[in-house]
Amino acid sequence: MQDMFFIYIAILAQFFYAFAFLGDKFVVEKTIKHPSVFTFFINIFASFGILFWLADPRVPNQQELAIGIFSGVMFTVNMYLYFSALRESAASIVAPMFGGATAICTAILELFTGGSFGLNTSVGIVLLIAGI
Repeated sequence: MQDMFFIYIAILAQFFYAFAFLGDKFVVEKTIKHPSVFTFFINIFASFGILFWLADPRVPNQQELAIGIFSGVMFTVNMYLYFSALRESAASIVAPMFGGATAICTAILELFTGGSFGLNTSVGIVLLIAGI
């Protein structure tokens, strides 16, 4: 019974994603015309995440710092490309591509780090890539 609860949560999450994509589309078309401006503000607000560092204020080692910087740069590039795609195309086309790319990148990273997938995870990744 517990497993069925999570499928309902996953379905509900897809509706929230749909509203978020439509909201982003509205903002890119009507409010902020340039994807770079929207990306800038998203990154400014994302920077407040540094406040979580105050809970465990230690100096990261070089590997952690490199991963953090790389992740930040990739997030910025991803947001710019996402908002540019939303500006040029319909949200119903961009949203499955965005979700599919996330699933593909997650799968690749899992394989490079020596992980393995179970049947449920593999089916989930295929469904995400298919846009279902």
